[in-house]
Amino acid sequence: MRKTDLFISIIALIGLLLSKSYAIFFALLALDVTVILLIYFAKKNPYAYWVQVVFGMHGPRTDTKYMVKEELFQSASQFFRWAFNILLILVLVLALINKFKEKLNPPVILLALFFMVFILFLTALGGGIYSLIRGIFKKKYDE
Repeated sequence: MRKTDLFISIIALIGLLLSKSYAIFFALLALDVTVILLIYFAKKNPYAYWVQVVFGMHGPRTDTKYMVKEELFQSASQFFRWAFNILLILVLVLALINKFKEKLNPPVILLALFFMVFILFLTALGGGIYSLIRGIFKKKYDE
């Protein structure tokens, strides 16, 4: 068992022990069993298509030291697309918060969701700006 598998299992077990309702307990237990089964079947058949879909790399590349100029610009455009999509989700969350604010205080879950989506937006925007600046100042002959 790899360290990441053990880490996921430990986090899920801590969540199981801290849960106060049976619904949360069984949901976390089902999630833990699902992750363990996915890892087990992925190890048995690592070249199956679904293994690449579930565990493969999604999103822009981040190894900017080894990227050429064109790859840096492609990565920057992917980061900016992610930022735009996350911004749309952020606007939706803000609209929900505003709708609840008219009647009563917005639920804490919406405020926490806003915070998480805002951090994701800043991360994607920062990655795009960083890749764009690296691409602009990268010399053509650098490898």
